[in-house]
Amino acid sequence: MKKLSILLTATLFLIISSCGGSAEQKEDAKDETKKETKKLSKSTKEGMMAILDASGIEVPEELQYESVKKKTDSYVITFIKEDVDEETMLKLEEWFTNHINKLVDDGWKKMVVRDNETIFGVTINEIIMYPPKDKKIRVTYGLTISSSKDPENKSYKYFVKAN
Repeated sequence: MKKLSILLTATLFLIISSCGGSAEQKEDAKDETKKETKKLSKSTKEGMMAILDASGIEVPEELQYESVKKKTDSYVITFIKEDVDEETMLKLEEWFTNHINKLVDDGWKKMVVRDNETIFGVTINEIIMYPPKDKKIRVTYGLTISSSKDPENKSYKYFVKAN
């Protein structure tokens, strides 16, 4: 009888502890889901890179990630290349034009805001791109894609704004 009560106690202990472990595992899984959701926020590099990937935008390796900043109701990811020689500058300008054309070919609607406009010696391109209806990306209105070329400071910047 004593052996039976020890066996029952041990069995009950195992059942109770396994149920508790399951609840902890569920809680851990919820925490992981929350972390993944936070990582994909537009306020993070990973979240903005996920939007670029979903949009079909591949940033050239010459451009280095600089920051993600909040601008009113949008987030802007910035890439920069400093000490740009003329050959690299031409390559980056060609890439910018080609990737805008690729988006248009993929069904995106383009609205040009600035086209090689020079302000204080900096040449700026700014284009609003509206995604096709069947494109599943996490933006409300579209993407504003911009570049700025500063020959005096030998820098090239690329921006994507998502709201």
